[in-house]
Amino acid sequence: MVIPINVRPVARGEEIGSSSTPCLCLGVVFVFLILAAQYESWDYQWPSSQLVPFAIFGAILGVWLRGLENDVYFQIGLVTLVGLARQECDPHC
Repeated sequence: MVIPINVRPVARGEEIGSSSTPCLCLGVVFVFLILAAQYESWDYQWPSSQLVPFAIFGAILGVWLRGLENDVYFQIGLVTLVGLARQECDPHC
């Protein structure tokens, strides 16, 4: 099998880079729904959701200051951070 000269390898991160924002938004929504189902109440979720933008901003600022890149591991970490921030703010724990 002969590979043409004009073919170049493409990293997987370059292909999915444009879909990271909708995936992060869906991750935040899923965390909200999972915690609402866990505590069987919609009322406790609204105050804790005000902490999420601060957590995301702090993580993005830290990655930007260190000069790291926005890869799939960072995006998974953001969704995990959202879940942890909301869980810690919950009054039932």
